Amino acid sequence: MKSDLRQKAVAELMAEELKSIEVVVSIESLKVLAKIRASVKKALQTKQFPMGLITQTLAESMPVLTKASGTAFLVGMKRSLYNTAELELSARTTAISALRSFFNLSVADLDRLTKPYQIHLEQALLKLGAFADQRIQDAIVQNITEQRTVKDAIRNINQAFIDAGLDSVSSHRIETIFRTESQIAYSAGRWKQNQDNEYIRNNLWGYTYTAVGDDRTRPNHAALDGVTLPKDDPRWNRIFPPNGYNCRCQAIEVFEERAVHYPDEGGFPDKDFSFNPGKLLDAI
Repeated sequence: MKSDLRQKAVAELMAEELKSIEVVVSIESLKVLAKIRASVKKALQTKQFPMGLITQTLAESMPVLTKASGTAFLVGMKRSLYNTAELELSARTTAISALRSFFNLSVADLDRLTKPYQIHLEQALLKLGAFADQRIQDAIVQNITEQRTVKDAIRNINQAFIDAGLDSVSSHRIETIFRTESQIAYSAGRWKQNQDNEYIRNNLWGYTYTAVGDDRTRPNHAALDGVTLPKDDPRWNRIFPPNGYNCRCQAIEVFEERAVHYPDEGGFPDKDFSFNPGKLLDAI
């Protein structure tokens, strides 16, 4: 019972940390959206709309978004330390010292650590850019071939923005990508610290998967709730959260041996999320 209450408290703290990161992500998403719409408007006014315009604008926003992912990565590493509160004081003090030395990293070292998440973010943005560019191009061609009035043409372009998730009110596609990439980096920071800090690694038994459990929780994620496995169980290579866009699940550190609970057939990641964020580093 005590361990259940601890897991709930830790999950709530982690959710709050991610929300604070998401505030920045949301603001940056709206800035990127405004830049995209301004670029498209200018291109339409000059009647020159090069293919890949939106993709290029998204690419120009990469440095700011990469910085957000790097921040999430470091916050995740810090959270890993906070989650050791139940360890003996001596082990925890040594872990703190090890983490302090890590935060003396040079900018080049930090860039090296976060490079895999930059690549992951870039791939997601390229995919969105190609989709949005095609939607706008299709609308432009339609306006020309159907000889639409200026009013109808503008309405058609605006609808193309909405279809691409880039409407003037919401930037939900961009924000979803940025938020999820921040969650991946946060999760990766925790995993790396748990693996690299020998004082945490030597005391860590495993993880328990926790899903939020509200009406927004996907059934395949809810089915993973309560899965408890040793830290080296290969299943974590597939189900360590986040397990989809906007996933709010967490894997909570366990520092004492527990009964093992395996995932059933209904519990699995969303498409393209069957990987461990912390092991993206192994790919380079």
